[in-house]
Amino acid sequence: MTDNDVVHGTVGVRIAPGSVAVGLLPAGPDPGAATPLLRSAALEGLPGSQVWDAQLTQHLDGLLDPAWPEPLHGSVLDIGPVLDAVLRPGAGVRLGRVTTVRIAPALGPGQQPLLRWPQWLRDQVDGGWVHLVGGTDLLGRSPHPIDTSVLDAALRTADAQEADVIAVAAVGALLESDTEFAVAEYLVRHTDRPVVLSHEVGGRRYMERENAAILNAALLGPAGRLLDLVAQASPGLRLEDQSVLRADGSRIGREEARLFPWSLVDTVPAALAQGAAALVGTDTALVLVWSPERARLLTLEGGVLRAHHFRSLPDVPDVRVAQRHAAHVSVRGTAPGQHLSSDLLGGDQSVLLVPGTPPDRSGWSAESRADFERYAAELVRQVPEAVALDEDLAGVCALGAAIARAQSEVVRFAVVEDIGDLGAQRNLTRELARGRVLSAVGAPAEQVTIADQASPLSFLNSGPVLIRVQVVGTTTGGVS
Repeated sequence: MTDNDVVHGTVGVRIAPGSVAVGLLPAGPDPGAATPLLRSAALEGLPGSQVWDAQLTQHLDGLLDPAWPEPLHGSVLDIGPVLDAVLRPGAGVRLGRVTTVRIAPALGPGQQPLLRWPQWLRDQVDGGWVHLVGGTDLLGRSPHPIDTSVLDAALRTADAQEADVIAVAAVGALLESDTEFAVAEYLVRHTDRPVVLSHEVGGRRYMERENAAILNAALLGPAGRLLDLVAQASPGLRLEDQSVLRADGSRIGREEARLFPWSLVDTVPAALAQGAAALVGTDTALVLVWSPERARLLTLEGGVLRAHHFRSLPDVPDVRVAQRHAAHVSVRGTAPGQHLSSDLLGGDQSVLLVPGTPPDRSGWSAESRADFERYAAELVRQVPEAVALDEDLAGVCALGAAIARAQSEVVRFAVVEDIGDLGAQRNLTRELARGRVLSAVGAPAEQVTIADQASPLSFLNSGPVLIRVQVVGTTTGGVS
């Protein structure tokens, strides 16, 4: 693959080296034969927010080339690499300052928020916190009324700390979200700051969910500015036709991406896996994303990456977080072992190998390139069916973003009284998942439910239940 136009089957990809990829789907007479056009807008260095905006504007000015012969139908934007850079020391882009409202039943504050965060990140994000006694127990009860004087103290803290956003995290919020909603309702009546709720960000463990909510709040500003710049650079494309790549390999609507930028962090492995599979013409594969220290194994089934909630980030390893992410197994060593070979040979799917992002983001060294070739040769020796792809990384990622499907997984806890109540809760969860998929597609879509589970947390027919629904959508006419 070169840095210019490349055609593979029915997929055309236009590449300019960089880290912001926009996939554009032209609408032709036959939607099923529409050719995805992909552009990449380069972003080199982030010395400060004003310079960052100017650089992005400059690179995005030519995003929509009027000389391109086909009209545009939709877009997929991958801003994950940009947000990754923002979360590194010395990025120079201002993160949002966040005041945290922790809602927990314990009378003492316990471990304070952000305690284990890297100091450089904490200095930027920490806008103070307050502890509100409350939350929900396992039966869905909220034994403590909301003390508005504590919320008033949170507002004063936000003013004193010049906070941009308020994050609210309540124990038991996945079981009963009313407490977080009630607190948010009070806060928005007394401040114009955005309010982020932990149960909307995701993750089942409380401390991880709180950290994720704070990080999501801190990224609202940078992600929102970037999305606005893209909209300004593409005036011929309706906002409802723009979608954004998530770390689990799916795409969501532009406005949902604005609200939940945390789900967009670390998209490269998913984009590489999906792009590699598309290059060889398969939608089911095991994909090894290689680096000199480890290889990450990702599973693609029917065009959908197997996903789970991971709990750490490479750049902030001590911060326990929750984010739905393309599930992967990390395999250490410079060559595939016999145990890996046995695992790979156990299935009928394709086995693909692709180099990942270099650790310093500056390109692979000659030594690393030689290591990759040795790894590829050993893998093909052990697994003759394996295919090693040594393509342009930007092109593979861009292709992976372009083919991303709209999907949504909704996980909720509910307290039910009987079978009828359980059915109602499942229907509600199903509608939430379907609505999010529709917002990402932006057009009439075929929706397929690939998971619809209800797991009681006790042996009784009533009580707390874990409900999980996952829906995948494709636009009618075959454009995804």
